[in-house]
Amino acid sequence: MLKNVSGSFLPAFLLTFLVVACLYGSVSTLNLGLWGLGCAALKWAHCVRARFWLAQENPLNLNRIYQEFRLLNVLYGAVWGLLIWVGMYQETSDALSIFINTVINGVAIATLILLSPVPGVFSAFIWAEYLSVIPRYFYLGGITNYSLSIAAVACVLILQRLVRNIYASLKESFDLRHENTGLLELLTQESHKTKLAFKEAVEAHLAKSRFLAAASHDLRQPIHALGLYHELLSRKNTAPELKGILKSAVTVTQSFSGMLDALLDYSRIEAGAVQPQIQTFKLQNLIDKLEPEFAPQANAKDLYYRTRESDFLVASDPALMELIFRNLISNAIRYTQQGGILVACRSKGDFVSVQIWDTGVGIAESEQECIYEEFRQIDNPERDRAKGLGLGLAIVKGLVGLLGLRIQLKSQWGRGSVFSVLIPKSQADDQVLQPKPIKALSEFGKIRVLAIDDDAFVRDAIRQILFEMGCECDVVANLNEAKVSAEKQRPDVILSDYMLRENRSGIQAIKQLREAFGAGIPAVVITGDTSPRVFHEAKEAGIELLHKPLLPDQLYATLTQAMGLKVKAR
Repeated sequence: MLKNVSGSFLPAFLLTFLVVACLYGSVSTLNLGLWGLGCAALKWAHCVRARFWLAQENPLNLNRIYQEFRLLNVLYGAVWGLLIWVGMYQETSDALSIFINTVINGVAIATLILLSPVPGVFSAFIWAEYLSVIPRYFYLGGITNYSLSIAAVACVLILQRLVRNIYASLKESFDLRHENTGLLELLTQESHKTKLAFKEAVEAHLAKSRFLAAASHDLRQPIHALGLYHELLSRKNTAPELKGILKSAVTVTQSFSGMLDALLDYSRIEAGAVQPQIQTFKLQNLIDKLEPEFAPQANAKDLYYRTRESDFLVASDPALMELIFRNLISNAIRYTQQGGILVACRSKGDFVSVQIWDTGVGIAESEQECIYEEFRQIDNPERDRAKGLGLGLAIVKGLVGLLGLRIQLKSQWGRGSVFSVLIPKSQADDQVLQPKPIKALSEFGKIRVLAIDDDAFVRDAIRQILFEMGCECDVVANLNEAKVSAEKQRPDVILSDYMLRENRSGIQAIKQLREAFGAGIPAVVITGDTSPRVFHEAKEAGIELLHKPLLPDQLYATLTQAMGLKVKAR
């Protein structure tokens, strides 16, 4: 907890500044200024005390640390709860009210990540926050506010249960790790216990994998739903003066989502839960796949994004290579203010060198040895450090080592950088992964979608998204309800969350539905699990895969591709 809190000041300060900037001019300047100063001061006190205790070699008074941070989080939670008193009144617009509630709930989710190692401290924060919020709903009155007060109580109870589950999994993982350490020490003395030690090690590894899978799904689920609701709001006719507020709310959600993805990907690599699947594929297919995602990001910053065509075949894991390129290209765009980014492939003997060039600020020679360290972000005022946790290059380093590849860096301060990843060539033409053929589509509205998700908020959002796309849809909570729906009318395509109730996976559910209603039904699985295991499991089952948080345009394109169709230009 202390390590999490110690490095959280800058994101928290930027969020506070963003809220003040968005509310400025709409509420009392004095009240808003006092709230912002109080929020920043309390977070600063958190970080100062956390670093103080981390500096102690053997802090024996653990009860004092616990009581101190519980008190600080009571105050910090209360201040965030007071935001609703500062910004929400009877005459407050719907968009501004949505923004304030989104920020308050988003802070609760982010704090869950920071304080999950100590559930008592998180409980102090969450109750202090919502006990400040609930009276405001009653004060404002009306059926909507009374409903929000009930929802707030439910949110507190759900988050408390979630943090207890995460803590229990984390404690179990730590306990198993310590047991394994003891077994390894005993192994040097008693060789006949080798089998027992190996069994315990496997159990510990599985426990870590289960914890990461549960954390990946449970933590991404509320952010996934929040992103869908934001997208729905953005499609409504919103007053021009409120579009900026909605855009800021989307930015906050994307920031949370990006940090969470980085943490989970890094944890999975550290836990050894990533197993590469080496195969031959065309490198250009992977580069073309990333261009539609990153070219608009570069264009939004007035940067050019270029790629050079090539026909190289390489032998590696395409899912892990995509994650490596995604982090490198994302960093290049983030740290480049003018000029652009170039992705190119060059032959170097038995290897292909994939190079990501940028015209950013560059990396000083003294910093080039340490940029791959976790949570490392170079102290450069020209870089946008509001996004990310400094884990991108640490993830790249871990994956490069796992795949047995090499990565090189050339950079000149003030001129830019080029990262080169050397991948083995392959000549196995008959084993090349070929993209699926895609045909044309005249109308989208004739497709009937059967969607399965155990989260009520996500079901509601998906139902609205599919309705706006013109689909006929039935959204259910589990496999039994899906079978009942399919018996009434066979679906054209199945859309399922990966983790369902009763320890079922969406892939298992789709297989059973196909056995009952036709093996040729196209299907798509949505998951927050970024492990290659899920990628290959879906591929073997002939199921398209989408990762959370999901955007409606991604869903539209993937649904049509799952049916062997191509979205017609809109």
